[in-house]
Amino acid sequence: MSQISYSLGSLLSIQDISCCVQILSKMSMISHNNTTTTNNKALQSLTGTAIGPTKNDKWDHDRDINRSKIVLQSSSSSSKKTKESEWKESEKKKRESREPQAIWIPETWGMESFAIQGMVASHTAHTKIGSSIINTYSRSPALVAMGAATIDTISNGRAILGLGTSSPPIIQDFHGLHFENPVSRTREYIEIIKKILNSKGPIKHAGTHFKLKNFQLLIKPPRKKIPIYLAAVNKNMVDLAWDIADGVIFYMRPQKEMKKTIQKMQSKKRIKTTSQIITCVSHNSESAVTRAKKTLSFYIAVGSIYRRFLAQNGYNTETTNIYDEYKKTGLKNLESLVTNTMLHDLAICGTPNEVQKQLKKFQGTGIDLPILQFNPPSDGTVATSNTATTHTDKPNTQNIKKAFKLFHKTFSDVT
Repeated sequence: MSQISYSLGSLLSIQDISCCVQILSKMSMISHNNTTTTNNKALQSLTGTAIGPTKNDKWDHDRDINRSKIVLQSSSSSSKKTKESEWKESEKKKRESREPQAIWIPETWGMESFAIQGMVASHTAHTKIGSSIINTYSRSPALVAMGAATIDTISNGRAILGLGTSSPPIIQDFHGLHFENPVSRTREYIEIIKKILNSKGPIKHAGTHFKLKNFQLLIKPPRKKIPIYLAAVNKNMVDLAWDIADGVIFYMRPQKEMKKTIQKMQSKKRIKTTSQIITCVSHNSESAVTRAKKTLSFYIAVGSIYRRFLAQNGYNTETTNIYDEYKKTGLKNLESLVTNTMLHDLAICGTPNEVQKQLKKFQGTGIDLPILQFNPPSDGTVATSNTATTHTDKPNTQNIKKAFKLFHKTFSDVT
């Protein structure tokens, strides 16, 4: 598989996400079909009979599999099985190589993550499915364990459970809960989830934040150990991720600081490292830059945790300017206050050639798996390098389709 993964959610509707996932499936099949001719010639040289579509023939995978079986009957039984098996395995690997390693579904105040993960699972066969992130306040740990077990069952063992504390405005204002003791609460939260998924009988837990008794899953997921990744910004949560989680999810982290943190923490204990990166691809570089700056400035304006962290790591002037302007005029035109230095340190944006080079820099920080957050350009300038399109304030479904096809085509061959 490609050494990248995608995050789908941000500006997308449920229909848009469904469309993106179906595009992934179709594009991997197109790539598969385009490579069958070479493979069929190789098989033909072994069997003496043509396999696969001719110039005017429509590709029929099942038909040609059957045809190959008939042709191979002329060989010995062992030779036939070996050749057919090798051919099938080759075709399978080529299809899988076009797919992202994982698709991550966020959750804020729109779509419910587990439901969307179930939809993604129904459209995919190999790609892992992660939450980025489920917050550790609005659901009980038992309910999250149920959701993770359900997705792992539906996807046949492909789930990744991404957790995080979210932020005070979402937890306190939107959910009416107290944002208290985030580190100790998250530790206990993860401990309970692990107990539930690993237990062969009812569990009991008497902790500081949670008290459970006699809870037992009525379903048996394919795996007792579902990978748990923890979103981390500040040092205490980073330490907790390396202490208790299988992986860490970074977001909006300066590259130099991220590389330093990864090297330091991985020297103590190795876990999987990921970073979700604001990403926009367009044949119009200016359009992609504008979209990325809007997303970046939004998170700085409304996200106090990110704003403070960035201020402490080289971007005090930019974060202060953005937040001061946000308090005066709201979100309008905040993107003009995002400097190019900040933009390219925290995001990936531009033409296909430009973003591929930018991705390599992020990979150089030591992250195992970049999570490319799909941001469609708001003006629709994505279809081709020489085709004008209608500009709109918000991407419509057709523009999102075009944007995602370009996005996936740009990154699907990354290794």
